[in-house]
This record gives sequence, C-alpha cells and structure tokens, in this order.
Amino acid sequence: MSTFKVDTIVALDGTSPVSLTKQSAAKAFARFHMGNLTLQNTFNVSSGVDNGTGNGSVNLTNAMSDSLYNVVGSGEGSANTSVATFEKTNTTTASRIDFNITVNTVLDNGFGAPVAFGDLA
Repeated sequence: MSTFKVDTIVALDGTSPVSLTKQSAAKAFARFHMGNLTLQNTFNVSSGVDNGTGNGSVNLTNAMSDSLYNVVGSGEGSANTSVATFEKTNTTTASRIDFNITVNTVLDNGFGAPVAFGDLA
C-alpha cells in the first residue's frame, strides 16, 4: 500500500491547485433502520432520530452550506417495496434529513436511506 503526503495537488500543467470542494459526490448518506433505530453504512451522519411511526431523521455531522442542496434516497419496508419521502430541515449550524416510510401505511419496520448532494458549509 502506498501513502501520499502532500500539501497541494496541482493541475497537470502545474499552474493551478486542484479543488475538490465542488465535486458532485454525495456529501452525506445513511441507512437508518426504523424498527431498531440503528444507523448502518453512514457518511457525514452523526445520529438518527425516531420522530414517530414511520418517520425518522438523520443529523449531519458537517452542515450543508445552504438550503439549495438535493436529497434523494430510497425506502425499504417489510414487503421490500415502499415509498420514502424526504425533506430537509436546515439551521445555521446543522442540517437534517427527514423521511417517511410507507406501504399503504407508515412503517416502523423498514429502512430509510437518504443521500445528500450539494456543498458543505
């Protein structure tokens, strides 16, 4: 295995630093099991919250820069098919992704899996 220790990565022509802050990579994701309130396979997520039957939230470790970020995701209910709806709640210091898991009714025995794209604060 190799290790790189550098201060600046520059463009191929050597004239400018390469910025990785504006990439379109996911800035946060999680898999949150509503039944036993466990987080699995997370990135930039500090905790999960049970807001009620079939409704959960994940709190981001590093806040997004503004409310213009996008949230997509999926839900998986007991029948392996469900609808997950997502919304975002922002403050000046944190971001939160709220979701509902439904298959004809709200579920507490499924997963919500939100993914956030945008710029970090």
